[in-house]
Amino acid sequence: MLLTILDLIAIAPCCFSRIPQIRLLKKTRNISGVSFESIILDLFCYMNVAGFSYYQSYPILGYLEYPASILQNVVLLATLADISGNHFRPTCFIALLTAWFFIIGNIPKNIALFVISLNSIVGVSGKAAQIQEIRKSGTSNNVSSATFLLNGAASLARMISLGMAGVAEYILIINSGVSVLANLAVLITIHLNQTKKQE
Repeated sequence: MLLTILDLIAIAPCCFSRIPQIRLLKKTRNISGVSFESIILDLFCYMNVAGFSYYQSYPILGYLEYPASILQNVVLLATLADISGNHFRPTCFIALLTAWFFIIGNIPKNIALFVISLNSIVGVSGKAAQIQEIRKSGTSNNVSSATFLLNGAASLARMISLGMAGVAEYILIINSGVSVLANLAVLITIHLNQTKKQE
């Protein structure tokens, strides 16, 4: 029962974690400070775990936050494409990552686990790209702190639930812990780079 509650706590924030970012971008129509690369790298990590978990026949509550995050990141990329006018790049990456979902589920388990073990590096690289984009733009006014707070909270809940479930693939627990710290770093950067809005 406790494990189910923790699973739901991990899933719930991911069902709407990107919505604050999408709404902010639609309101401001300004993508300054938002990293396309960060979104793509997050999407790659989500596809890794979702594809692997699906093809390993894991219980859906053990990874439902990943399909929810994938869907929202696709909507976020579509929003960025709409605002920037560049539809080609997001469409290509979405197609490649969709193909990857099917590939990772059909490669040998040890190779898939190796790829998933890279999620920590890829995820931190994505957060570093987001931090760099904020610093480059000089403001975090167009970056939603709620998105990173919700993602960090979901990762913490998932790390605890995986530990309690006794999951044999410890890399999944490590990836969740690294995600908590990386989201915290972005939150700090957002806070330090907020600028006063002109009246």
